[in-house]
Amino acid sequence: LALCAEDARALLWAAAAAVLYNGVYTPLKRLSALAFLPGAVAGALPPAIGAAMAGSVPPPVFLLAAILFVWQLPHAWLIQLAYQDDYRRLPFPSVGKLIPERWLRRLVLGGCLVFAALPPLLLGALPEPAPPGFRGAAWLLALALALASRPLLEDRGDGRGCRRLELLLRAGLVAQAGLLVLLAR
Repeated sequence: LALCAEDARALLWAAAAAVLYNGVYTPLKRLSALAFLPGAVAGALPPAIGAAMAGSVPPPVFLLAAILFVWQLPHAWLIQLAYQDDYRRLPFPSVGKLIPERWLRRLVLGGCLVFAALPPLLLGALPEPAPPGFRGAAWLLALALALASRPLLEDRGDGRGCRRLELLLRAGLVAQAGLLVLLAR
């Protein structure tokens, strides 16, 4: 589809996503615990690709791409925490093998806090200011995510707390994306 786009950026970003995912992330995940970074970039590009296919890439699209990139970091680490026994048995590197569990939990918490605060902070940087209701809603969502993150990380060893936080992160992603869709109208 990107070949048919009038905006060459769609083809460029689609090619970059394919190369990053298939040519960098996939082979790198057997070699490095940091392979999730190029994977996160590839996962953040689809909103820009779709917008370029439609003929216009408004600033909220880049905000959504940034949110998707940041979201993928605590998402990947939470999965590793929830299934850490399985990850330890795998023959390839993971962040959970490199750092102690308590550090990984702090990394997840930090990632959750950055994910929560990013949208309201970036909304203020848009060329056209977001209506006050949008910024207020984004800050309320950020506060709810931040408050809910801490206790859910205190897992009892069965992974349930991590899986609950992962669901909360997914709901936060949907809510943040919904705010941006409304803003782009």
